[in-house]
Amino acid sequence: MEAVLCIFGFASTEPNFDEQTVTTMKQFAELLQRFPKMKLQIVGHGQPGAPEPLASNLAKRRAKNVADEFKRSHGLTSDRMLLTHCSNRQPRFSDSEKNRRVELSIVSGNSGVTAKRAGKCVLRSRVGLGVA
Repeated sequence: MEAVLCIFGFASTEPNFDEQTVTTMKQFAELLQRFPKMKLQIVGHGQPGAPEPLASNLAKRRAKNVADEFKRSHGLTSDRMLLTHCSNRQPRFSDSEKNRRVELSIVSGNSGVTAKRAGKCVLRSRVGLGVA
């Protein structure tokens, strides 16, 4: 299961949790409740062209703010989430505004650990829900 949340304004780390985003996050939380060995990978992204280290800092904070919302609204604990970021190195959309995003994916309890330890962006092939 995968989702792309394009919920950030220019140079912003504060997400705009619209109705579609809230529904998507709820679906992820429900799936994680059913499968306690699975984890949520949250990958923050920045807009292409943003200078470093600003792009990295924004991407990290975006991922953290979404993780905080999973904790606050869905009771998800930190040990169930793997946070990382790609700065602005992996644009997904031609519209640069949509690249200010957070990508969510469900991973097995062990599969995301390497990405977290490496501290770099690792994209896996994922199947499921795409939200833009």
